[in-house]
Amino acid sequence: MRRIIPLLLALCCLLIPISVVAEDDVMYDLGSRAAEVGMDLLKFEPGADNILALTNAGHAIVKGKTTERALSGLTDKSGLRNGDNNLYQINRPDWKGLWFYFYNKDSGMAAYMEPDPSFYSMSAEDRAALPADKAFSQVTLMNANLDKLLANPSEGNTTFNKKKFGGNEFSLVGLSNVWAAGATYDFMNAAAFHDHLCPGVTSGYMIIKYIQKVLPITNQTAETYIDIGCPNWCKEDAFQMIWDSTPGK
Repeated sequence: MRRIIPLLLALCCLLIPISVVAEDDVMYDLGSRAAEVGMDLLKFEPGADNILALTNAGHAIVKGKTTERALSGLTDKSGLRNGDNNLYQINRPDWKGLWFYFYNKDSGMAAYMEPDPSFYSMSAEDRAALPADKAFSQVTLMNANLDKLLANPSEGNTTFNKKKFGGNEFSLVGLSNVWAAGATYDFMNAAAFHDHLCPGVTSGYMIIKYIQKVLPITNQTAETYIDIGCPNWCKEDAFQMIWDSTPGK
């Protein structure tokens, strides 16, 4: 028994460092903090059905690392998720900076934030001691309700001209307002792939629905849709997302 006790103590000493030295998940931490700030500014509880989250997380590459873990942190903290039609990844080049955006369709208020570059280099201990909003170099709370912005041009011009949403104003205001109006999941998915809402991607969606009505696919293994656009324009992005009609195919 005397020999067993020291052996157990030695094993415990070996196991303790293993449990403490966990992988430092910076992106998860960042997504969680974005959700915390958004929840505080827009006053919503996890899973609130009046809130939309948009982000380029998963597309952005930061310091050579992918950013998809920010999506997990955002979802775990806020309860917003793609499968519930209230979280979308907006297509952006991988070299563009990471950002997060939350929209409250009841109040029309939106919260936008961009990470502080120094946050990526902080230790886990330093990050833990940092208030959630200090992880971001830009935090903006603004009205983004399109009807209100159009009714008050001075406020609308301030939002767009001063880049209150980091240059993403056109994209984020359009997407969040069409979502608030009840846009379907497939339409939102196509607009997110196009990276903004416009008459072009909308017309593509309308063409798709018309074609599927008058020329429905009756044999999934033998039939498909092939589109030829002349000239090609925004509508083709809806074809790519909904019909998988990509240039490579």
